[in-house]
Amino acid sequence: MKNETANSNHIQDAAKAHVFNLIIVDESGSMGHLRQTTLSGVNETIDTIRCAQQEYADTQDHHLTLVTFSGVPSSPSVRTLIDCEPIGESVEYFSEYMPHGNTPLYDAMGQSLVRLHDKIKDDLDASAVVTILTTKIE
Repeated sequence: MKNETANSNHIQDAAKAHVFNLIIVDESGSMGHLRQTTLSGVNETIDTIRCAQQEYADTQDHHLTLVTFSGVPSSPSVRTLIDCEPIGESVEYFSEYMPHGNTPLYDAMGQSLVRLHDKIKDDLDASAVVTILTTKIE
């Protein structure tokens, strides 16, 4: 009985897994016809992450980074709208989405992945989940 109690205390004291969710959203002009679908998809992903946080609150801490990209010269091509925030209720639904410009997908991916790597590289309990929403026009 004493060993069972010691084992259960050890499990409760174990470090939580840190899950870093990165959503990269194409905001270029080619996404104009998919604006509402994209908004719905991003917000469903946020709900899924929030549900995972609630379901696994004892063993996981989820964080969210949300990045958009477009190629308009007068504005930043990559915008970080949510930067590594805990997924709790303070993370609002995505609504700031206006497709325009061309598509610098590789810039958005490269910059976002490097920033995420720099934030979590020393965290042995970290894992990352990356979601990219884009389209290809043929």
